[in-house]
Amino acid sequence: HNGEIKLKGGEVSTDKKGQVSGGNFAVDMKTLSNQDLKDADSNKKLVGHLSSDDFFKVDKFPESTFVIKSVTAKAGSKDEYVVKGDFTMIGNTHPIEFPAKISADKSTLTGNAKLTIERLKWNLQYGSGSIFKTLTADKIINDTFELNLNLVAKK
Repeated sequence: HNGEIKLKGGEVSTDKKGQVSGGNFAVDMKTLSNQDLKDADSNKKLVGHLSSDDFFKVDKFPESTFVIKSVTAKAGSKDEYVVKGDFTMIGNTHPIEFPAKISADKSTLTGNAKLTIERLKWNLQYGSGSIFKTLTADKIINDTFELNLNLVAKK
């Protein structure tokens, strides 16, 4: 499935050269939505299940956060970087790193990245064939999921 989760807020720090040097972001887990199920009942059921204690426990953990620890330019590239930081989801914090494209003009800083989250690190065990060995193939949910990040910051 494909969906969206909106930012609640955040900020980006830059150094004297205008390069990203830090930042933090808060994700409003209550905005979790599904984009591909067109049937309203099926969509509501999926979002409700993803928000439940089986998955993201949104009532207990309404916010996820990411704190940037370092941003390192890739050699020979003007806009490609490796971002490292601490990602907190469902009350668990783990370090992550991912490639990102970051660009800036006079008034805007834009960042785009695609990263893979290993959900078991955050105790997202529901439907995992790695944990529940008796699940049939049609009931197994991948142990990873992709996040596509698109961030725009005003200077």
